[in-house]
Amino acid sequence: MEAKSQIEAQCHWCGTVKVRLADLRCAVDPKDQGAGLCEFACPLCDGLALVPSTQGAIEALANQGARGIAGNAPFEILEHHSGVALSWDDLLDLHLALDRTSIPQAELVR
Repeated sequence: MEAKSQIEAQCHWCGTVKVRLADLRCAVDPKDQGAGLCEFACPLCDGLALVPSTQGAIEALANQGARGIAGNAPFEILEHHSGVALSWDDLLDLHLALDRTSIPQAELVR
């Protein structure tokens, strides 16, 4: 039986949108049983929204018709990040350092 009800969800670009439960995919983080993640395609912009959730909320949504996330869910977005953000200068420095590095690609392909 397909769920026909909708919930309000937060799209990162469009704000609050209505999403059908059948279009919502959720998973519980196997490393942190209290945390989870839900994803949906925004009905307005069609962008993929990934929203942190709780195990209890995910179980309730699954009981109402939400599906599981196929494959590996990107739980790393739930991790706490500290430190300064990578700057363009950091990225250019990395690119130049990699360009100067000799990588034995012939040995890697064998």
